[in-house]
Amino acid sequence: MTRSGRFFWLLIVTMMASGCSVFQPSVEQRLQRMQQTSETSDFADSDGALQNQLNELKQLRQQYPDNPGLWLQSGRLALKSGDCYAATVAFKQALGLEADDADIFLGLGVCADYNNNHPQAQQYYRRGISRYPRHWQLQNNLAYSRLLQGKSQQALNDLLYLAQQYPYPAVRHNLAIAYAMQGQFDQAYQIEAELYGEQQAMNNQLAYRHFHQRETAP
Repeated sequence: MTRSGRFFWLLIVTMMASGCSVFQPSVEQRLQRMQQTSETSDFADSDGALQNQLNELKQLRQQYPDNPGLWLQSGRLALKSGDCYAATVAFKQALGLEADDADIFLGLGVCADYNNNHPQAQQYYRRGISRYPRHWQLQNNLAYSRLLQGKSQQALNDLLYLAQQYPYPAVRHNLAIAYAMQGQFDQAYQIEAELYGEQQAMNNQLAYRHFHQRETAP
């Protein structure tokens, strides 16, 4: 065997011994594929695709338990599936492994709000904002959490400022809710008519007025 032939043979043996294969995608490549797939509209409409990715992530975590990206994506998909317990576990693992992504604090906050633990949710959002001060979704969720907690005036003040900086539909929608919770229905209607049209705005007004009347009843 020639010298070059021996070198090639040693390379193949080394790759086989280490469990590597040029034909197998790396963990990072599989993660990238899953992230791209999970952002498509077809994926959002397919429970089977979501469960398949959750199963694949479970297998990968068993092989690579210290990979923060696997835990982060697991948290995202668990949240998308409505499993807040699994999402919270995964996001906390990602945080412990020093993953750097605002989705961790968004997800932990959303799940805390879902469980009516609004002070805990707001703590997560504030921690996220301290790391990502220009992340408007964290600020928007913090204000909405205050709405859920019944602090509508504070939420309104926050959202008025936020809407000036980030006049996105999600922020303006929450601003309309805050107006309605303060009994300022005309302002809420004006925003939602611009966002959704007059008919949807009228339907929302009926719901807001009913809720406000129930909340302010003696």
